[in-house]
Amino acid sequence: MPPHWLRDFRRLIATEPALHAEYLKASSSAETALGDALAERLGTAPHAPGGAVAGRPGDEDAELRARVFAGMVVGAERAAVMHWMRHRRGTLVDIVRAAVRQAVSGLQPASGSQAVSGSQPVSGIGDGK
Repeated sequence: MPPHWLRDFRRLIATEPALHAEYLKASSSAETALGDALAERLGTAPHAPGGAVAGRPGDEDAELRARVFAGMVVGAERAAVMHWMRHRRGTLVDIVRAAVRQAVSGLQPASGSQAVSGSQPVSGIGDGK
């Protein structure tokens, strides 16, 4: 690859309105899909088995938690890819996993769930269920 290609590519995405719009749409779609999946896993999606009932206390907080978590994961993945492209050390998978662990390391567990540490679940997220 030519030197500085990533810098030039990022500049092109940032300065070309049509490309920037497509990048933002793709990122937003990924975040929405992940947020929907997490909300369903947590039982806060209206169509989830035994899922949210409008007005039930805590549903909005749990749904927000799923959306925030999705945003953190998408941001961590983006940062990891940029880091890996600059340094090319280790595997991309390992770098993404490390970035996601860093992003969620400060999360406080929802009541009744485990703290984030290594691969422990947060409110049913990542517990393999």
